[in-house]
Amino acid sequence: MKNKSIYSKLITFFSYLIVAILNGYLFNWINDTYFNYSNESENGLKNFSGLGKFVIVVILAPILETLIFQFTPNEILEKLKVRSYFLKITIPSLLFSLAHFYHPIYIVMSFIAGIILNKYYIDTKNETRLFFILTVLLHSAYNLYGYLFVV
Repeated sequence: MKNKSIYSKLITFFSYLIVAILNGYLFNWINDTYFNYSNESENGLKNFSGLGKFVIVVILAPILETLIFQFTPNEILEKLKVRSYFLKITIPSLLFSLAHFYHPIYIVMSFIAGIILNKYYIDTKNETRLFFILTVLLHSAYNLYGYLFVV
């Protein structure tokens, strides 16, 4: 699989991004229809400027969260010789979701987003040495979309 063309890699990247965006829209619809949760604190970013929010949401958070919720758990699971693809996807996704504890519906949405990010991370790790950067870029693109069009 290391010989995937750049075109194929772009298709894969944007496919994951579209699935992540659809996940966000689905859970926003569920929230708006059944829960009406309103995030008054803006996830702790309410007092930041627009530029400050952008830097945190689109640049810093994806880097730190990829390090904390994809790289580190997967390295630990590898050192523990865990071979289960299911566990390698699920455990980091659960950690990712619990770090986004704003509302129960958001935890579920973040769990599925974590599955998307972890699957992409693991699959690209098998294809390229740029897997960490690509996962950060996927997370950044998703957050940018939310920053520009959802929030």
